[in-house]
Amino acid sequence: MAIRLCLLLLGCLGWAAAAPADGEAGDWNALLTEGRALFQEGHYQEAEPKLSAALHQIESEGVQGYHLVIALSNLGACYQDLGRYVEAENFHRRAVRAGEALEGGHRLAMAVALNNYGVLLNRLGRSKQAAEYFERSLEIRRELLGPQDPAVARQLHNLARLQMERGKFGESERLHNEAIEIWEQSGPDSNSDLAASLSGLSSLRSRRGRFAEALPLAERAVSLCENALGRSHPTFAILLNNLATVFIELRYLDRAESILSEALEIAKNTFGVDHPETGMILANYASVMKQTERKRQGRVMQAQARDIFTRHAQRNLMQHTVDVSQLLREKQ
Repeated sequence: MAIRLCLLLLGCLGWAAAAPADGEAGDWNALLTEGRALFQEGHYQEAEPKLSAALHQIESEGVQGYHLVIALSNLGACYQDLGRYVEAENFHRRAVRAGEALEGGHRLAMAVALNNYGVLLNRLGRSKQAAEYFERSLEIRRELLGPQDPAVARQLHNLARLQMERGKFGESERLHNEAIEIWEQSGPDSNSDLAASLSGLSSLRSRRGRFAEALPLAERAVSLCENALGRSHPTFAILLNNLATVFIELRYLDRAESILSEALEIAKNTFGVDHPETGMILANYASVMKQTERKRQGRVMQAQARDIFTRHAQRNLMQHTVDVSQLLREKQ
């Protein structure tokens, strides 16, 4: 099965929000702070009402500019990781529209909005438009922050993954290496971001059939993520799944199964049993079952994964064309 890329767009991309100026601070700022913290800890269901209430207060008070754009983008991103894509796109569109009016350093909020909308567009199969948004975001970040800033590395990382999915492997590897070079110089506070880029490069090496090169990258990514975020974080489950995929390709099936068992438990507790990320892990698990002569269990898991992907697509078909083929690719 193809590797499911780890999209760390929220915990690591686009959540920074400047403190309000004197006289502007209110309950909405506290709600934004609480909502972002909950999301970064992987508590998506608890984060959503905080972020929603913050936006409601911001709009009620007539707050415009930077803070409105961040609040819209944050809530859209939260809905995105909850799998509620129709609602997510509504808020992302509004964030980008509001961001067009920003000037000076406040344009960083526009970079955030462009990035987060780009990730959603890619999930919906609109990769060309997503690439345009990522490139615009990267241009703003470089202009305002300089070429070696961590925020630049985050955008390089997402663009690298997108180019890999589009089959532009040489460009993807260049972008991944550029991001990793920045992270390596950024200190331990950037370990979760470095883990994401290493996992992305591992995915690229796997896509090119270079599994022996992919393995140490995936293993280091898991180790860094564990130290930075802990073993119960949903991002850790995604990186475990990526590592398991490399083990499957190398035929280390016992090790893959052990890892997938842990990843599945984390995903169910954080994403939920009906989330596409949980489905991706189930699909990998099904592949291991089939290859270890447990075909009945494998068929059951495969059916569960397909049901998740189908329900997820149906919830969004009214307004979106979801690229379900990306979710259903697997070994037969």
